[in-house]
Amino acid sequence: MDQELLHILESEGAIDIRKYRRLRQRVARAVRDGLLVRLLPGIYGPGVPAWHRIAALRQWDPNACLTGPTAAKLSWWDTLPDGDVHAATRRNPSRVGSGYALSLQRIHPELGQPVDGLYCVTPAASAIQLAGELGGEAIDEALRRRAATLEQMWDALRLMPGRPGNVAIARLLEDSRDEPWSEAERDAHRRLRRAGIDGWTTNHAVRLEGATVFLDIAWRDCRLAAEIDGWQFHRTHERFVADRERDVQLALRGWTVLRFAAAHMDTFISSIQRMLEMLRRDGLRCRSLPQWGHAVACESVSQSVTRMA
Repeated sequence: MDQELLHILESEGAIDIRKYRRLRQRVARAVRDGLLVRLLPGIYGPGVPAWHRIAALRQWDPNACLTGPTAAKLSWWDTLPDGDVHAATRRNPSRVGSGYALSLQRIHPELGQPVDGLYCVTPAASAIQLAGELGGEAIDEALRRRAATLEQMWDALRLMPGRPGNVAIARLLEDSRDEPWSEAERDAHRRLRRAGIDGWTTNHAVRLEGATVFLDIAWRDCRLAAEIDGWQFHRTHERFVADRERDVQLALRGWTVLRFAAAHMDTFISSIQRMLEMLRRDGLRCRSLPQWGHAVACESVSQSVTRMA
C-alpha cells in the first residue's frame, strides 16, 4: 500500500477524504486493489480489526458514544469477541454500511464516560444494554469482574426508560439480588430461595496462603461452602488442579466444601440440606478441633455426602 496512506492509518486509524482531498485517487486505487474499504461516508480504512472502524466513527461523528458490546469490550469485558461497532449518534445512520450498529439517540450525561480518548457508556449501562441480548450473563459478568454494582445497574436502567426489554432486564436484576457471578450460580440461588434455605452469603472472601479466594455460596456459621462448577471456567487441567489445592487449604481452615457440576444440579438442595443438618446436629465446628483433625473431619464429611448423593 502507498506509504503515506499507511502512515495515516497508523496514526489516525482511518482516512477521511474530506481532510485528505489530494489523496482521493490513491485511496480509490487502494479500494480497487482490496486494500481499503469504505467504512463510513467519505472515510476509508481496513475492515478489520475493529479499532479501524471505531477510529472512522470518531472522525465521522466526534460526539458519538460507544454502547453495548463495544463499550464493554473497551472498558471492562476484554474477552468479548469483535463484532459490529455499536454506538449512539446524532447523525443519520441510514447510509452506514456493514460493520456498524448505530442508533439515533441521546445518551443521558450520567451514563457516559471517556475511555482512552473515546466516549463510551459506563460499565453499568453497557451491562444493561448487553443484558437485552445475553440475558443474565452480562449482569453476572459485570458483578464478577467488579465492573459495576447492582445499584449502579439499577440506576442505569432507570436512566434508559422506554427501551424494549426493560421489564425483562428488571426481572433479571431482581433475580441478581444475591450477586451471582455466573448463570449456574444464579440457578443455585433460585433453588436455595425456593427451598427456603437461608443463612447463606455469596462470594464470601477467605484468605488462603498467598491469595484471597471467593466461595460461591457459604454458610459461615458452620463453615460449609458450595462451589458451582461450570465447564467454561473449570475445563482445563490447570483449573482442575488449582481447585483441588484450594479445597485442601480450605479444609485445613475448617471449611467443608461441596462441589456441584452446573449441568447436574438435581441433588444440590438435598445434599445441602443433609450436610447442614449433619453439621448443626452434631455440633461440628471445625474451628473447635485441632487443625489436622478438623481438616480430616471436613474432608470425610464432604466425601460421605458425595457418596450418599
